Amino acid sequence: MTVKPSVKIAIQYEPRSRGIRLALAYCRIRRGSGPFFDLYGYCIGYEGGGVYEDWPFHVGEQIGVGFINYTPANEGCGWADDCIGVSGLAGQEFAAGVESLLNFVQDRLMTRWCCYTDEGEGDPDLTPAAKRRLNCERRKVFYTSPDFNEELLAFLSPEWGISVTFGEAADEWDRAFSEVRKRKRAKRNGFIAALVKYPQLIENGLRLLSNEAIGRCGRNKLVFAADQGGELVVACQWEPITERDGERITTLKRDLLSSEHGNTRLMVVALGIDPAVRQVLDREGISCRWIGWGELCRFLDEHGERKLSEVFKTRNIP
Repeated sequence: MTVKPSVKIAIQYEPRSRGIRLALAYCRIRRGSGPFFDLYGYCIGYEGGGVYEDWPFHVGEQIGVGFINYTPANEGCGWADDCIGVSGLAGQEFAAGVESLLNFVQDRLMTRWCCYTDEGEGDPDLTPAAKRRLNCERRKVFYTSPDFNEELLAFLSPEWGISVTFGEAADEWDRAFSEVRKRKRAKRNGFIAALVKYPQLIENGLRLLSNEAIGRCGRNKLVFAADQGGELVVACQWEPITERDGERITTLKRDLLSSEHGNTRLMVVALGIDPAVRQVLDREGISCRWIGWGELCRFLDEHGERKLSEVFKTRNIP
């Protein structure tokens, strides 16, 4: 029987304000026989302005030195760029067993501590059981499980657009990261603008009929007329499609397609798609198009859209 690693938890909760400010979980795995450890974690954080983010991550630790690198993950799609230090993971697919570790840590946080309100469509919150354990219905708390290394938060906080303190300090943190949020919106809007102007990024022979926002997390519904007849309804999302997004998309299938859709096809276009989610969408008859940042930037450069391309090339945009 495989022994599951110990998961450390940090919760910051303020019931009279946003509720969850921070919910983080990680496990610590020794790397071979050397002086290095790998921390595989999952975080939910409040960015300010009513915006929450959640993502898996890796942090490298060296004995005698401390934390040395930080790399976020595209859920189910491998590692994104290094944000602190050099990990050797940037742009790589997950090594064997890593995805199951990340899923294990996320599951521990989401089943024992956190949930999403409004049947998964709302903001994150603590579960009723977690609120009772922490006695935080009427008071703010900052909880860490035994042996949680609080130096991890100090190491990561300069790179994260999330609040890790209360009161005036939290408000100042929100203001400091307002520029990050603006750039994030620019990145999302640029992705949609590129697809609207150049539908051949999706497939050839399309003509735009409509563009409207749906749901949350920056998802848009584009409707195209196809040369071969019928319509193509595209649910496009500027971030990688995760398992939770896949569940929302399949739930929204009836809303995306009219009741008498006839010769209408449904497609999901995103910057990445978890392979397991892709299989679920395939079974639902929903096709997928994965457009990577590199492919998108090359296409825009070739078509003289350098200003738009620079939006995606600018560093330090989450």
